[in-house]
Amino acid sequence: MAETDSVAVYGYHPPLPKGMTARQAEAATAKSRSHYENVSPAAATLYRGEGPSSVNGKDVPEGGCLGETRRKVGLGDTTRLDATFNKVNLQASQQASNDPRVSSLNKRWADCMKESGYHYADPLAAAGDPAWTEGEGGDGSQDSDSAGTPKPREITVASTDVRCKQRVDYVRVRSGVEAEYQNKLIEQNATALSADRDTWKAAIAKANELMAKRG
Repeated sequence: MAETDSVAVYGYHPPLPKGMTARQAEAATAKSRSHYENVSPAAATLYRGEGPSSVNGKDVPEGGCLGETRRKVGLGDTTRLDATFNKVNLQASQQASNDPRVSSLNKRWADCMKESGYHYADPLAAAGDPAWTEGEGGDGSQDSDSAGTPKPREITVASTDVRCKQRVDYVRVRSGVEAEYQNKLIEQNATALSADRDTWKAAIAKANELMAKRG
């Protein structure tokens, strides 16, 4: 589905999985919410290892069930493992946002949106308008319902957004500028990123091995 076709149906919401109806998606969302709501505080703390040191006479492993699983697949501190990647990703995005080429691009996109009466500083502000998600909690928003189905205004804004991006060649220019910064940061952090990649690959292989043994 082309982007213009997608926003005409889903607005700023992600498209449904192939073959899934809106009613099925709503049921799946409700089931997921119900699952997490039914997890007791005791079970949650046991999972993270933040509760008692033993349960029913059995010692709780350090870090709980999550900590034990990470050790079994060879993962230690995943926060540390993700730190370099997150730093590169965030810095590249920030540097691109401050680049004059992107600043100019945002202005041209915003000017295009104003022609249709919409006032946003940049595409992120448009996509992140609280109006698109407030209704999902059932508070009566006029722009999305309790299932997250977009209403006409969201679809109109999103469709205008796409047309303005096409007019100013937004995606190609913005992604090109950000890629420049990403490549520089990747080169500067190549050793750490390679090590983290190898750790994650080994952990996935170990997880697959353990799952295979369980049948």
